[in-house]
Amino acid sequence: MPISVTLQRSLDDAIAAENFYEAHQIYLTIINRLIKQASYDEAATVISQGAKWLFESGQSKSALDLASKLFEMLKEPWLDVEYAERIKTVLSTLPLNHSGVRALVAQLFK
Repeated sequence: MPISVTLQRSLDDAIAAENFYEAHQIYLTIINRLIKQASYDEAATVISQGAKWLFESGQSKSALDLASKLFEMLKEPWLDVEYAERIKTVLSTLPLNHSGVRALVAQLFK
């Protein structure tokens, strides 16, 4: 199910204004709604876009918070093996040399 026009407009406005806190909160709202709707690919896309933008904007803690939602999804039994390719795509948007990203990936393999 697509993101509501109002929510998308709010996100676009927050990004344009570089209001990182508000954008982070809107991203979380969108991601949680998509997960509840079982729109996992769309949720992964939003996570990837949001985490990349936040990292590029110097907001690594917020970016890592979004990325952690992806790893939470990986722990669910309903995800199939093909989802690993999607994870690779999302990871490719993140700075893998960042200590927070490395720690997040390490948690995945525990």
